[in-house]
Amino acid sequence: MSQDNFKNTKDNPNKGDCPFGTVPKKVNNCIKNSSILRHFFCFFVLLLLLIYLFLSCKEDTRTYYFLSNLKIILPALITAAGVFEGFNINRKKSFKEIVTKERIKWLHRLQYNLSEYLKLTRNGEIKREDEDKVTELYYKIIFNINHEDDKDDKDDKEALDAIKNYNKYIFAKELEKYILIKEGIIEIESIETHEVKKYTYYEYIKNYEELRSKVEISFTKLFKEVWEKIKNEAD
Repeated sequence: MSQDNFKNTKDNPNKGDCPFGTVPKKVNNCIKNSSILRHFFCFFVLLLLLIYLFLSCKEDTRTYYFLSNLKIILPALITAAGVFEGFNINRKKSFKEIVTKERIKWLHRLQYNLSEYLKLTRNGEIKREDEDKVTELYYKIIFNINHEDDKDDKDDKEALDAIKNYNKYIFAKELEKYILIKEGIIEIESIETHEVKKYTYYEYIKNYEELRSKVEISFTKLFKEVWEKIKNEAD
């Protein structure tokens, strides 16, 4: 499978394996609506309690009957408010635990895919039988990183740019390999622009090492950022 064919597959099953740092809109709206309802209900119970305290100072017959009925309703409402609040706290806690578990799964999956990808591309070369596997791992990695240009996700953008540049470099095609090696020059052609660049073997390896180092450093920063989020969510 070529890089171009894989890239143009819009329905790639690996795309969005696990959203990073995002919460579905439906879940967000549900939490917001339940929060508004909960606050309104608590306010209503508090209002009834204040009315009860205010009217308890009066001694007329109507007030007495009203307070008698309110004595029955008010404890039930307070109990219901407590149960409702407890339910929402437990639901939030459960949701938080689910998000934290998913983040951990996402982190481990991305770490594994990256380690396999780097292992198969060591020394700046890819064996022909490994090309499809490397391509698959590459897209699994980039589809699990935030592509939006967001100030809060600067580490994502840095990691994404680093692995894209690295991938372009290692998938470049060598031209006239046997002749050029004798002359000590390597010509490589970009798989996207077909631009041909010439390097000495030393320059080629040096560029490869710099690009690989950028990938390792940027993803280490990204993993650290995610781990900090996981620890904060667990507190």
